Amino acid sequence: MIVCLNYDKKPVPEWCDEAAKPPEEQECNIEECPTCETSEFGCCPDNSTYAQGPYLEGCSNCSLSDFGCCADNITEATGLNGEGCPEYVALEEEEGSGEETIIELEEEDEEKEKKKEE
Repeated sequence: MIVCLNYDKKPVPEWCDEAAKPPEEQECNIEECPTCETSEFGCCPDNSTYAQGPYLEGCSNCSLSDFGCCADNITEATGLNGEGCPEYVALEEEEGSGEETIIELEEEDEEKEKKKEE
């Protein structure tokens, strides 16, 4: 029996064609999935996106984006002062200058660096 489902996983029998039925058994693919590390042009700086050509062609260049890069120098910020970045901390205007938060972030970065060195 063949059951054809749409994207909402609801049966759509008119989409089914008995002649197009797949074989009962198929050989297992034992090859590992390709990764950008083994691709012709390697990975973009995010280590997951495939570069489309030499010299990181096709990779995002956050330094050319409207709001620049996040602290990782890979991710594009989506707003001013690092907004949209993983390390971004939104402040209410009446909370002050933000210097305390910046110092806290710098301290967190220093702690992360120390852990990496260990």
